[in-house]
Amino acid sequence: MDAIKREVKAFAGALFSSVIILVLDYLPKFIKRKHLEGEYHGEALEKRLETKIFGGWKMFKTMYEINKLEPLLKTGQKLPQNLEIIDPYGQTKEATKKFSHVNFLVVYIAEAHPTDGWIIPLEDQPEISSHQNATERLVASNQLRERMAAQAGLHAKILCDKMDNRLSLLFAAHPERLVVLKGDQVVFIGGKGPFDYSINDLEDFLQKQK
Repeated sequence: MDAIKREVKAFAGALFSSVIILVLDYLPKFIKRKHLEGEYHGEALEKRLETKIFGGWKMFKTMYEINKLEPLLKTGQKLPQNLEIIDPYGQTKEATKKFSHVNFLVVYIAEAHPTDGWIIPLEDQPEISSHQNATERLVASNQLRERMAAQAGLHAKILCDKMDNRLSLLFAAHPERLVVLKGDQVVFIGGKGPFDYSINDLEDFLQKQK
């Protein structure tokens, strides 16, 4: 019965998300801007305002899979001791100066918009297919690192989830999620992207930890 409830909830969530995306595509810009400011900033926001992202069946299927996922870890729990992540760049460093007491880390997981899935029609959208092996994921993560540096001025080093997607599954992180760890303990899990992803929520939490 619980499995059926999860399926129904995932289907309803995917349907709702698909309708929201379709409506958002055709809203006046000033309303659209208000909805997108929590996720996009600067030039990225302006490009997103000009882009219609409704993707039909492939988008619905992606949203359905996203809505089926629930974090295996909860706030207050610890990371598994045997958790492995690919580190192609060596030691990580702080990626922001706003919260100097925090070490920021990007972990690249499965591609959110692969060429064989729900494609976002942006001019500079990289053409990346679903990763078939660790090498393909590492190459894609390097493209992300270069885009972050060029477009946002962020020079972060990036880790990669392994091909079993274990880290992503632990936090139901696909397509994106913000998490805060204190040591190996989970102290914050942000909303699931794209609709509940909020940098503002993260900043509010970190501000309280100072």
